[in-house]
Amino acid sequence: MENTMITLTVAEAARARLLEAVDRERLPEWLMRLASPSVRRVIESEILPCPWMQRCGEISVPHRRYRTRTEAAKAAGLALGDLVRSRSWAVLWGAATDRRRNYAFDTAWDAARHMATDTVWEFVWGTDKRKSDWESAWAVVRDAATDAALHCVLATVCSDLPVPDNERRAIEGRWSIWRAGYGCVGDEDGTFFVFERV
Repeated sequence: MENTMITLTVAEAARARLLEAVDRERLPEWLMRLASPSVRRVIESEILPCPWMQRCGEISVPHRRYRTRTEAAKAAGLALGDLVRSRSWAVLWGAATDRRRNYAFDTAWDAARHMATDTVWEFVWGTDKRKSDWESAWAVVRDAATDAALHCVLATVCSDLPVPDNERRAIEGRWSIWRAGYGCVGDEDGTFFVFERV
């Protein structure tokens, strides 16, 4: 039998450790009990395996690219990310008007944010050799977890509801940037403010 050596980059090794640690058996009990099968499917197939900040894909939406989150936030206007995410949340919440959908919305939102926060924090803080300052690292985690939760709610609870096309494009555009391995501060007039690292 031939002895072959497999070489992994630091990011690949960290990603492998992370995915091994966050397997189905270790998902929080409340998530497995409360979240619908469609929410669990989005979390397990899209959020957990997302290549957070690995810059491994092509960005398919109009964007401006910056080196760090701080540079992108300054270019976008520091509060832009919070404003667009709050607007997206309000649009989705407004679409889910009945009591049953509100419960499903809350469950999907909490489950997706929880899993994305844990996954992104471990990756961003655990693999950054420079040990970025805590505030920048947490801002990346907050942005990523919120966009993951918005995507999850849109794909599950609000998939058949009348959500405006521009809001759908904004939510899915931000999520596609995270899926390509980059970060997104926010978007304005169809242009996304993208960053490469913390």
